[in-house]
Amino acid sequence: MFKPWVGDDWGHRDNALQGTRLVVLGESHYCDPAKPEMVGLCEPDVTSYVVRRYAIEEPHRFFTGITQVISGKPKWQMSRDDIAASWHSIAFYNYVPVYVGTEPRIRPGDKFALGRVPFEILLEQLRPEAILVCGYELWWWVLKGRPEGFNGDPASVPFQKIGPAIAARMKHPSTAFSSVRWRPTLLELLSRARTLRQV
Repeated sequence: MFKPWVGDDWGHRDNALQGTRLVVLGESHYCDPAKPEMVGLCEPDVTSYVVRRYAIEEPHRFFTGITQVISGKPKWQMSRDDIAASWHSIAFYNYVPVYVGTEPRIRPGDKFALGRVPFEILLEQLRPEAILVCGYELWWWVLKGRPEGFNGDPASVPFQKIGPAIAARMKHPSTAFSSVRWRPTLLELLSRARTLRQV
C-alpha cells in the first residue's frame, strides 16, 4: 500500500480550506519504465515524492488541474508558495495500491479491485471530512459495494456519503480538463462537509 501524502497544514483552521480535512483521491501510480519488474508491487513512500516533485516543484498537467480546483486560481496567478499552500492543506492518495504499469496510458483494469481494503484503512486512519474523487471510472469503483448501501448508476450521483465523509466525483484532470468547471463542485463538497461537521 502506498502511504498517502498528508500536507503539513492538513486539518489546520488557517489552511487553504479553512481546516476541512480533504482527501483528493487519484487512481494509480506508474513505475520507472526501466524497472518493469515493479509492476504489481509498491514503494510505500512514492506518493509523497511524486506530490513534492510534480505538484509543488515542477508543473504536471494532472497536479496543476487539482491545484487550480483547490485554489480557484489559474496557474499563472499562483506563486510557488501558493501552490505549496494548496498541497499542504490536503491529503492525496492513489486508490490502486500497486504500480499498474510503466506509463500513464496503461489502465488499472482489475487492479482497481485491490484498492478497496487499503482505502478503508485510509478512511480509518485519516478520518477525512471530504473526498474529491478524480475520474469517473474510479468513482464507480469507490462506490461499488459500499456498506452505505449505494445502488444505481454512479454517473447519476455527483455526491455520496462514504463513512464519515462526503465524497464528490470529478473528471480526471489529465486531459481536456477545466478547473473552472470543477471548482464549484469542490466548493459544494466543502460546504456539505462543514454542514455534516455541525450535525
